[in-house]
Amino acid sequence: MAPGRRSGSPRRAELILALDLRRHVARMDRQYRRSNDTSAQSEGSLQMLPGGDAFAGFGATPYFSQFTNAGKLVFDASLPADDGSYRVYSFPWSTTPTTKPAVAAQRVDPSTVAVYASWNGATTVARWQVLAGAGAGSLQPVGTAARRTDFETRIDVPSSAPAFAVRALDGRGHVLATSPVATAS
Repeated sequence: MAPGRRSGSPRRAELILALDLRRHVARMDRQYRRSNDTSAQSEGSLQMLPGGDAFAGFGATPYFSQFTNAGKLVFDASLPADDGSYRVYSFPWSTTPTTKPAVAAQRVDPSTVAVYASWNGATTVARWQVLAGAGAGSLQPVGTAARRTDFETRIDVPSSAPAFAVRALDGRGHVLATSPVATAS
């Protein structure tokens, strides 16, 4: 038994076995270990990712993890308590919501407005362009497009205008969608 391990507390690992079918021999090629408190009594999955990483699901437990080819844990997450998963997969995901982006505008001082832009679920927004004017029919771009920073991006705009909207731009500067108009509060 390895030092520091308790009896009855086996190490948990996803294994890649190399099979020699001619000699009827199996040897461990690679293993991916999560902490010792992971004990999946059933199910589980292992997906090999491009570049050699592995994405492991620990079945009846709520855990899933990503490992480098060398076995280093680089991502570790879990589902809600007492919730397992038969299999987990990692794939690139891209989506554009059917709703419009959201905007809020808050006057910081007479000549500055903090504009907040978000678009729940959008994965292709690279930048936000702020539009300002006297009303919906007179909006014009103000300043340069701001890089999207998080779920909600704050953009401070030098403007005394009362009405604001935002345009979601992709990485090439193409307009994905425009928000409704918001009045600065």
